[in-house]
Amino acid sequence: MQLPGQLEADLEFGLFADDSGLTAQLPDFELNLGLTREVEFDVDGTPMLSGFGAAAGPLAFSSNNLWFSLKIGLAGARQRGTERSWGVGVQLGPRVAAAAGSQGLGAEALLLVARHWPRWSLVANAGAYQEPPARGAPTVDRGLQAGLDLTHDLTDVVGFEAELFAVVTNGVAEHQVGASAGVAWQCNDHVAVSARVVGGLLGAGPGIGVSLGVSPSLRVWR
Repeated sequence: MQLPGQLEADLEFGLFADDSGLTAQLPDFELNLGLTREVEFDVDGTPMLSGFGAAAGPLAFSSNNLWFSLKIGLAGARQRGTERSWGVGVQLGPRVAAAAGSQGLGAEALLLVARHWPRWSLVANAGAYQEPPARGAPTVDRGLQAGLDLTHDLTDVVGFEAELFAVVTNGVAEHQVGASAGVAWQCNDHVAVSARVVGGLLGAGPGIGVSLGVSPSLRVWR
């Protein structure tokens, strides 16, 4: 969660390979603005350029639908005199049509559970989504999803990051299972950079690829 008035942009540029060729993220982005100590406003999206190395066809620009959400801390506690803590929250909001052929609104909601130890953090999420309806499609894409994020501080400024995620759909889109692992470096109080290897283990994941991230932040108000 960002502090009140703190704005952070998580920008992740990536290049991924699958059977259809190469796809570039331009980038995957998350904008996070702290409203209070327990409420954060987020915007998530993924513009892409695909068709590199494909046997036929021009380059094609595409995008996932945008997710506008509020992340709300519901409960939590810190063990006195230690770095051990836990927290429970939710993240929910509308999915706005940005993908080709989509129209109107969908929705997404996640339950978040976090546990922190000295140098270790673990965040689990689980929830459901419904995409904005596609023009002319008889069925709306909806499904269940879950994820697990692990971070370990190797030093005061360098950390190891790993993620595992799964999506089970109603059949409009493919089921997905994927994982990533990499390192992050906190350059200073306002900029962090990261590098990851990403693998799609099942379904319409990103195949296999690499991503480079930068996360600048600034104080909008105090």
